[in-house]
Amino acid sequence: MKRLVISLVLAVMAGLSLTSCSAGASANSVINVAEIGSLYSINTDVADALSAHNQSELANLTTASFYNLDDSGNLAANTKLGTVEVTSQDPFTVKYEIAEGAKWSDGVAIDAADLALSFAAGRELQSVDFGSVRAGTGIQYAKLASKPDLGSRALTLTFEHPVADYQTALSLSVPAHVVGLLADSSWSSANDAKKYVLESVASESRVALSRMARAYQKDFLVESNLSVKSNDPILTSSGAFKVEKFAGAAQLTVIANKNFAAGEPSKVERVNLKFFTDATAAIAAMSSGDVDISIAEDSGLASISDIKTLAEAIKDRKVSTYVAAGSVAEQIIFNFGPASIFAEGTSKISAAKNASLTARIAFLNAVPKARIIESVSNRYTAKSSDSFVFGSDSPSYKAVVQDNGSNVYPFQDVEKAGELMNSIASANLLDV
Repeated sequence: MKRLVISLVLAVMAGLSLTSCSAGASANSVINVAEIGSLYSINTDVADALSAHNQSELANLTTASFYNLDDSGNLAANTKLGTVEVTSQDPFTVKYEIAEGAKWSDGVAIDAADLALSFAAGRELQSVDFGSVRAGTGIQYAKLASKPDLGSRALTLTFEHPVADYQTALSLSVPAHVVGLLADSSWSSANDAKKYVLESVASESRVALSRMARAYQKDFLVESNLSVKSNDPILTSSGAFKVEKFAGAAQLTVIANKNFAAGEPSKVERVNLKFFTDATAAIAAMSSGDVDISIAEDSGLASISDIKTLAEAIKDRKVSTYVAAGSVAEQIIFNFGPASIFAEGTSKISAAKNASLTARIAFLNAVPKARIIESVSNRYTAKSSDSFVFGSDSPSYKAVVQDNGSNVYPFQDVEKAGELMNSIASANLLDV
């Protein structure tokens, strides 16, 4: 389960932005950023449980997106990369199209092959696990009405029903021509590798998809690429920066992408991402002048107020602190799949009619929603939501809650849950 957090941003230069509408990066300009934890992969679409935040931070630098967050936290279209257009509401049809001139940092054009790879990874096409952080989102579970339609620079997806996160469903974390070459070294050119990716996705070849998935997950791992050279294909980037080098596992340097045309150009030439075990170590590095910015979360080692106090106590350096709410959610998820106790006909519950449904209802009534919110609220600002997609302040929230059935369980009812489970046991419907 994930918890709600409060994030603290510490900076010696308030309001610092790493991208700008200016012509390019200032010569020899360097920013040192402290990150807490570690980095898992150069492929920012792949992360383990401990590195998701840092993967996201690297993605902000090295990955171009169809939408970026503006100063108010709203999605703003990035037409320099391309467009996301809903061409039909019924069936729900979305066309993703790359802008002409958008390139990877090695100069190769971004096109439909890259969109196809992103779709296959997020969709887990043919149940092939690419390790994508987008697994479990709409791109994976929304039912397609037809196969993807691939053009030269576009990918069109037709869904049976609207998909809430369609705008951010596709990402360009690693290039198709690099993954294609890693998956099958027989290709002699980037175009051949792109064609291989396109054909593999179009045909849904499980063998080819599995080869690409292995490269997607394994060939970009930080631990196996610490000595990689700056011109290695795996460092190819779609964003304003590209990875230049590692200084062991504790520091990664990104450099301005000179071929970047899919968004605002970089404002600084280099950014050093330095990884620390905890926030107090990062603040110590800021105190010594080794770090310019630190983004830290409340933790068991140091609370937000502790970190804020430490930062503001730094002498001889101007430090500005900002506290902002995080966006991590606490979730309780029931498994209604075939292997679950809640599934009909399993070895744990007999196949008697309605036994599994009764067990589901009992456990849903037993969830202590109010106590969970109260417990979390002792330390964090928390809001209850009965939707995985919409927040409680969304105009769509009320309709979604009524549709998904969660409004039937507004509070914990232990007595009813007990009665339901007793009814199953007394009818000898449990296999023990």
